Amino acid sequence: MNAAQGETDRSALRFRGTVRAYRDSLALLPEGPYRRYCGWLLDHPSLSRRWLRLIALEELVSMTGALLDRMPLDQDEADALSVHGTFMSVHQIYEVVSDNLAIGLAAPGVTAAVPAGQEREEVLRLFNPAAAESLRAMDSRPARAAFAGWENPARRISAFRSSNNEAEHRALAAAFGREHPGEDPAGLEFSVAPCLLANITSGLAMADVVRSLATWDLFITGLARRYTAVQRLLIERPTDLEALLGIGTDSIMVVSTIAYYTGLINEVVRPLPAYAHVLDDGSVQRLLTDAALLVRLVNDVGTRLLEQAPQDRRQLVARLRAAAVASPAGDLAQVLWQAQAAEGALLTRLKKDVGFGEFNVCLDGIRHLPGQEGLAHFEDRLDRVTTLYRRTVDSLTRGAAELRARTGSPLVGAPALCFVRFHQELYRKTFDDQMGDYAVALSRPDRRE
Repeated sequence: MNAAQGETDRSALRFRGTVRAYRDSLALLPEGPYRRYCGWLLDHPSLSRRWLRLIALEELVSMTGALLDRMPLDQDEADALSVHGTFMSVHQIYEVVSDNLAIGLAAPGVTAAVPAGQEREEVLRLFNPAAAESLRAMDSRPARAAFAGWENPARRISAFRSSNNEAEHRALAAAFGREHPGEDPAGLEFSVAPCLLANITSGLAMADVVRSLATWDLFITGLARRYTAVQRLLIERPTDLEALLGIGTDSIMVVSTIAYYTGLINEVVRPLPAYAHVLDDGSVQRLLTDAALLVRLVNDVGTRLLEQAPQDRRQLVARLRAAAVASPAGDLAQVLWQAQAAEGALLTRLKKDVGFGEFNVCLDGIRHLPGQEGLAHFEDRLDRVTTLYRRTVDSLTRGAAELRARTGSPLVGAPALCFVRFHQELYRKTFDDQMGDYAVALSRPDRRE
């Protein structure tokens, strides 16, 4: 078997394994039309691939494969890790539902244009604390008790309209309805509540995989803080950059993801005796926190803008100021939105978050300010985050090297390094290209240590 055929076969195995895990996860959904609908789609080959693409399972499998292929692991070790990776992928499928609910909530003007903004925020305010409590207790009862509270407002939220492909959702639901005329179609479209419960219970199933590991505390703390951080964003509405960076680092779910794989690699797949020492003294946690901060920054600001030379950044701000003078009635969000056409990939991440009203460390609290005033604050934030980015890249690189020297293995730092490098590459592109080329970017193997 040649190398290309081997990679194809491994990808197919990962895909089938994740589909099996997703099918098993349907048992986590409350009994009802949506659960029957998902099972029916999986049983119809002509529709199942469309469904798996729609819920991002295909992209998640590609991402998992790309990350594992970058690790300096033997193939048998990578295959063993892939099996555990299916639990992470399934949890992230359900995570998309809660992510979609948050669209527009960071910007009141955008929220008003997005359907059911008030109901979505009400649901998330009930969901987030229940998720955090259930995870910390490793018990689904807090989530099931809270389910009744968010079920009623969730019935007014269209999962189809909250997704990124409403038309495809409606087409698949219509196919199901033709064969099941007795099923209530509202149970398919307004399926947010059961998916949120599955979000929590799938997180518990994933957590159970690493429950016996020494990395457990780091993992579960990071995962629970993802939900408490989102809750803080909804309630506190912070505007201070330091607060935004802290909450943003927790809410992006990077620490738990990297901890999951770091623990499995160094405690299960290739046990490393020295790993316990660097875990106990906080070295691994510091590395993962650096990685989470870097992913938050490239996600919000974009790699190109973060790595732009200072003189080029000053010229960019000057162009933005000129644009603000030309359109004095516009606020900062409008200035950035209009400027992206000329600036291209430099501003693509900012334009995305302006357009969708999403959290952004460089925009929250100032996006609504008049253009000139907003740009003064924006320039200050940009200077501070680019300095922080460079310092954190150095800290991550240095931390991974120190861990390798102390343990004699590159595998303690490899998951964090690979995760950050992947996102740096992804967020160099324009937003449209990031989505269109997602699977391509994910499939590039890179075994740099």
